[in-house]
Amino acid sequence: MLPAAYIPFFAASVGASGALIGLLFIAISIAPERTVGKTATPEREAVAGNAFTALSNVFFIGLVALVPEPGLGYALVIVGVSSALATIRLAWRLFAGRGTQRTRLEPLDVARRLSLVVASLLIYGTEVWWGMASLLGAARHDDAFIATAFLIVGGYGLVLVSMWSLLGARRESVFAWLSVLNDLDSE
Repeated sequence: MLPAAYIPFFAASVGASGALIGLLFIAISIAPERTVGKTATPEREAVAGNAFTALSNVFFIGLVALVPEPGLGYALVIVGVSSALATIRLAWRLFAGRGTQRTRLEPLDVARRLSLVVASLLIYGTEVWWGMASLLGAARHDDAFIATAFLIVGGYGLVLVSMWSLLGARRESVFAWLSVLNDLDSE
């Protein structure tokens, strides 16, 4: 059962992720062909998919954490595994490209793509680990909630970087420099 001290955090997280999912849908619906349509680049599609995966991840984990019955361990494992699988699928698209469009990637492009994939898989893999530890009784109850709260914060960081770059914002910070979309608009 969720300790009372965590209820405001998880409730706010569910609301924030729901609102951000709605904003992501609006941003994509303005020009879907550019982001997720048949003419979209694999990079834009991967960044949009990564943002949606991360937002769905924090939404469902926060929602399950608010349920009075203990189920956080199951949620961490199920949502973490499904998010990791979605990330692997996105990584495949990012590195394989589309059929004949595949070109040789520059080392910096590989590093940028890997940063998105590795950051995502670290968060989701850690979720699965904490979920398994919780289910097997290897983690203290409060430790699982503390770890989950910090994983959600990491997920939001991933979302904000992805959404910011997806919207075409200026890319001058270190995080923006690591963005998969950094040089896409200048091509």
